Amino acid sequence: MTGQVFSGSYREQALGAGGRFDSWLLTCAFHVLESASPAQGLQRLEALQQARYVAGLDVGNAAVLADIAIQQGMARAAFLQALSTADTARAVQQRMAAVRAAMRAVGVLGVPALIARTRDGLRLIPSLYDAASLAQIGVEI
Repeated sequence: MTGQVFSGSYREQALGAGGRFDSWLLTCAFHVLESASPAQGLQRLEALQQARYVAGLDVGNAAVLADIAIQQGMARAAFLQALSTADTARAVQQRMAAVRAAMRAVGVLGVPALIARTRDGLRLIPSLYDAASLAQIGVEI
């Protein structure tokens, strides 16, 4: 959605580090940043994605996320405090439950996927990487 590339740094530092990536803390960080300035949500998401996919930073680390929050204009202490509250955890759990329900409603089983809320309800935005979508624009695979 924000057009991030998967850089060499990401491949070497994030993927090459091995282990499993848990997105919980990153999702909480997005919630905190977006809640602080809702109109800037997409810019906050882009900053977090750039940190992971372009710079290859460990966005599962609260200190790294706090550095990003500072760059986004939020005080470190306020960010770290908000990151660890029960209210944040509850809000993120509710958001994730709503996303799972939306995914089920349109038949999405995994990510990446883009779902739009339209006047007619939820709609899955087709990926340009599946054969049917590519065929719609004249590309055969």
